[in-house]
Amino acid sequence: MSPFTQQPDLQIEAGAALFLELKAGSSVTSSTGSLRLAGPPRWLGERVVCTKRTLVSGERHTLADSGWVTLTAGHGGSTVCITQAPSATLLSGMPGRLWTALAVIAGRLRSARTA
Repeated sequence: MSPFTQQPDLQIEAGAALFLELKAGSSVTSSTGSLRLAGPPRWLGERVVCTKRTLVSGERHTLADSGWVTLTAGHGGSTVCITQAPSATLLSGMPGRLWTALAVIAGRLRSARTA
């Protein structure tokens, strides 16, 4: 059995964002649509920087560092598959439906704040 946990695909509406804690080694795959990924913040000298990357449909990114990431869907929305490294979050042991519901609620709350 693999130590990695694959969560059910998450649908993110256009312009909406999710804020998730992931461990190094976790991967994020854009199943459909484009997805903007902002990696965990880290210090570079006296500045906080985040690695930013845009994933197109079918493209995957594996995190080099643990921390909080932001996933923002492009204009047409996005479907995202997250494969978490072991002990990625307290939510990783939750049933798939609950994880999906929490992710959707978090995305709606964040998009409501930016509107």
